[in-house]
Amino acid sequence: MLLECSSKDGISITEEEIHPFLSFGKLTTLNLSSSCTEERCGVQLYDSIVSRLAMALPQLTSLMLGDIPCKTSTSDVTIKSLVALSTHCVDLDVLRLHFNANDILSRGAYANSETRKFTCKLRTLSVGSQPLPSNHDDILLVTFTILRIFPHVENITSAEGDWELVRRGVELFRKAHRIVPPSTTD
Repeated sequence: MLLECSSKDGISITEEEIHPFLSFGKLTTLNLSSSCTEERCGVQLYDSIVSRLAMALPQLTSLMLGDIPCKTSTSDVTIKSLVALSTHCVDLDVLRLHFNANDILSRGAYANSETRKFTCKLRTLSVGSQPLPSNHDDILLVTFTILRIFPHVENITSAEGDWELVRRGVELFRKAHRIVPPSTTD
């Protein structure tokens, strides 16, 4: 089942707009567009609603929330939402979500998922223009965290050049993975 909604009239994607879709458990594609401006991100969600969405719609293969480019500085959606989507929507292939990548570095947000084995099939992640840390080591940490949560990711698209370093890191990881495949024996 496919569902698309679009608004270019300044309407935001909020919990109120998401809530009605939670009852469509067999939904495979959800595309909700909104207007992102330099002053305001059109995706005004929190981890709690993205987590509920992931649990309610486990058959999602494509989830597109918001538009590109988004020029705002941060999003209230954090790495916890990515973990929820990877855990509950294992067939997800394409994801567009504005999330706060700096959250990976703060509060140890990723620590709770350290023992999980992620199997989500996501191949394309679209991130808008959300800012990245300025330190290259921190950008590598963001890259490796995304690779851990979405082990099959191949393509990261963004509206800003900062994410090119993450995209390049994923590409290099994929090349190394082809040269030395993971061991199948212990």
